[in-house]
Amino acid sequence: MPTKKTRELAAKRGWLIDTAEHFNTFTQRKTDMFGFIDLVALDGNNVIAIQATSGSNCAARVKKILEDREDEATRWLQSGGRILVIAWRKLKGQRSIQFREIEIVLTPSGLGWREDES
Repeated sequence: MPTKKTRELAAKRGWLIDTAEHFNTFTQRKTDMFGFIDLVALDGNNVIAIQATSGSNCAARVKKILEDREDEATRWLQSGGRILVIAWRKLKGQRSIQFREIEIVLTPSGLGWREDES
């Protein structure tokens, strides 16, 4: 569900988006591009790496990028790209699905993150 909903969100925003992960037939698992990218989007100004996930896995995905994929993420950002973690969750007792968008950024001390409050 997270990948499908993220594709729908990107289309609503007018972004061009495509899959960056691939299926490894040997391990029978999906493998993310550079170890953290599920989707790549173009918004007209930026190349955006997207990690699509569920709300319950959001913190783990951010931690994975900041700690386990620090070198790859830093190089992506230094090359002018953006990195977004988009997490989806269903609200209790409601039909609506809500997303949370966290951007991985370069700070003077290394990688960090910020959440769009809008």
